[in-house]
Amino acid sequence: MPRIALFPFPHLDAAMKRCSPAMILLLVALVLSGCAFDLPLTTPEPVMLVTSAPVAETALPTVVGLQDETTPAASLDLTATPEPTAIPAPAHPTITETLAAGLTYVESGFRLTLPPLDSFTPTTPPELNSVQIEQALASGDWLAVISSAGWNENGQGFRTVIISNDSGKETMRWWGRVDARGLASTTVFTGMPRPKSKKANGMIGKIVPLPNGSAYPRYFENEKGQRFGIASNKKAISDLLENMTEADGRIQVWGEIRYAVNDYNGRRILVRKYDLKDAESETILARAQADAAPPASESDAIDLGPIAIVYQPKPQAIIHGQAQVAGEVDNPAGDHVIVRVENAVGQTLGETTSHLRPTQDAAASFAAVVPFTDPPGLSNGRIAIYAPDAASGQPQLLGWQEVRFAGDVGDRRVTIVQPESGAAIRGKIQVAGRAQNIPSGVLLVRVEDAAGTVMGKARAKINAEGGWRTGIQFRRPKTARPGVIAIYDINPDNDSLILLAQTPVWLKR
Repeated sequence: MPRIALFPFPHLDAAMKRCSPAMILLLVALVLSGCAFDLPLTTPEPVMLVTSAPVAETALPTVVGLQDETTPAASLDLTATPEPTAIPAPAHPTITETLAAGLTYVESGFRLTLPPLDSFTPTTPPELNSVQIEQALASGDWLAVISSAGWNENGQGFRTVIISNDSGKETMRWWGRVDARGLASTTVFTGMPRPKSKKANGMIGKIVPLPNGSAYPRYFENEKGQRFGIASNKKAISDLLENMTEADGRIQVWGEIRYAVNDYNGRRILVRKYDLKDAESETILARAQADAAPPASESDAIDLGPIAIVYQPKPQAIIHGQAQVAGEVDNPAGDHVIVRVENAVGQTLGETTSHLRPTQDAAASFAAVVPFTDPPGLSNGRIAIYAPDAASGQPQLLGWQEVRFAGDVGDRRVTIVQPESGAAIRGKIQVAGRAQNIPSGVLLVRVEDAAGTVMGKARAKINAEGGWRTGIQFRRPKTARPGVIAIYDINPDNDSLILLAQTPVWLKR
């Protein structure tokens, strides 16, 4: 049997052979008790794992009520809004916190009745190119899509949340963010109701400032526990509101409550008159000056949180060559806006200026036709609305609408003759038409819903006379909804899709 060395050095090995077993045990004990080498310990850097693939349905929680947290979910109560959770960066909101904040925001800001939080259960995630989905949840006709955790440029954690309902003629969709403190803010919304303003007639409450880095600077909480954003177009009142704290006690306000605005809970009290119940305005403003807090400028007081809503094109609409754009700006600061067509990385493909036309409730509408340079293939982008800023020279982004580009169509031509526009379809359908100048001689035919989710697809060969036909088996949606039959060519240079034609249909259950 070969000899096995106890140590990798011959002289030590020989010395050990001359030791008795007791001496060896004693030596080992000494080493273990304090003579062992101190190995350097390194703590690995934390790694955030991100996957581009949607979470598999089997990996989703199967227990009703989103029990992925330690705290059981509770139904929403808009009468008393809960305190935002103070979570230090880089923490991010949980799935339940994100959904609860989003539902509260949509219910309060758009005056809708949504299902309770604990009625949402996991469902199959839709196909979305712009969001890394961590979980999709549904309750009745309402769908909530929640993204993986992210961090903004300031190192603060957040999640993206999309709440939608496509059971009507037009899809309602709200898209926003929820930060680590549980505050929701709007990115963009489409198809949502725009409730009329109502009077705030002597409402009594307190002003609560929010920490730096929050989505909003402060909120107003009335005696019923309801919370609103708060601002004023009058400089003297704006200065007061900016410097009040809870220690200053109660304030009574008169003015206008506006809904569907990007402020706390989606609503804002625009104050025109106030009465302090427990403090003096001179004391508050004097304290602010002593703290060297810069007073608000007149322009800051007037231009508080304008937001642009794009009604046309619809979300995820596919455009080519030029964009027909229409929308509205709430509380605009100027008489015109800049309308841009931008690709997925923010490059401007086309731009024009549109004058604003005043409407009711301090809003203004705009409309424009924007010619743009087509990207090579089917891709994502947006219609972005900006307000000119003469002071900084940089336009201010007011809002946007997500769109898709058809691609560089060139001289390709395709028409659809079957099915008829607006046909109601279910399960399987025959699609036919004519085509010209298709280099590959093959078309990709897809059934899609209004959000771009692919329900079924097939290929169609073009015959010598330019005709084509194919049958498509597609999955039925859970609720009836609008959709399209879309015809694509495949760009041989980069395998990207080029949209050549589409016709609207109604997808039956």
